[in-house]
Amino acid sequence: MRGQEETIGERFERDRAVLLPLPVPSYEACEKRTARVSSLSLVRYRGNDYSVPTEHGHREVLVKGYVQEVVIAYGSDMIARHTRSYGREELVFDPRHYLALLDQLIHFVHILEMNSESYRLKQSKNKRSPQSGR
Repeated sequence: MRGQEETIGERFERDRAVLLPLPVPSYEACEKRTARVSSLSLVRYRGNDYSVPTEHGHREVLVKGYVQEVVIAYGSDMIARHTRSYGREELVFDPRHYLALLDQLIHFVHILEMNSESYRLKQSKNKRSPQSGR
């Protein structure tokens, strides 16, 4: 270049020494879709239902469909990961997603005490008993 003592190649080598490395792009080879979690804590993706933890019911989530797996995210958190199913109308679930609900049921259900037999118990005994006159 006119008026310069360095060649373009020399200037480039000097500049390259102070350049920062480019960030590695985080390309995810997947299909991304938004979906709403059902009341049963299931998310439908490509004709199949995948479970999520019960605390995420009725929320909008991001479903990432990879070749081998389905990842479900809420915000920046990954909330579920399943092996992908290529069938139709299949249910893919993790029983651990429902543990919080079972824990809640076990610890908050009140035991009802009855002083007499229930109507249904009486009816079933009457049907089994030959003396019931029926």
